[in-house]
Amino acid sequence: EKDLEFLVSLRNEPGVAVYSNRGVVPSDILEIDYFHTPTNRVYVIEEDGARIGYVICHDRTAKVEGRFYISVALVPTKRGQGYGGGMMTEAVNRCWEHGAEEVYTDDVYADNQRSIRSMEKIGFEVLDRTGPRWKMIYRRKDER
Repeated sequence: EKDLEFLVSLRNEPGVAVYSNRGVVPSDILEIDYFHTPTNRVYVIEEDGARIGYVICHDRTAKVEGRFYISVALVPTKRGQGYGGGMMTEAVNRCWEHGAEEVYTDDVYADNQRSIRSMEKIGFEVLDRTGPRWKMIYRRKDER
């Protein structure tokens, strides 16, 4: 229950919500859409016993076989310190463990260059630069 409260509050934190295509979302909707969907795997990230972020692996294989999406969020005090890349790497690894063939980012806004650089640094590639939201993919090293 405490994890759920943390997840909802971080998801709706202004620095996270601004980069969501849905903005701030009521907690009951978030619980169903993000945190209680059986095909989503949610991981709370802790440092020294304090929650600092989350990673969600969205299994979309019901729509496209082997396709997963990931979402990552950090508390404001940890942004810009290198945590995002490590969290993204861990998210990708978790997706592979659960049978992913392709891993995409869920929402990457063109003006969020810090996140884009972080994702490119660990191996994501931009697939589509049209519009305000870019599509990025991580391919297994043997497929690059």
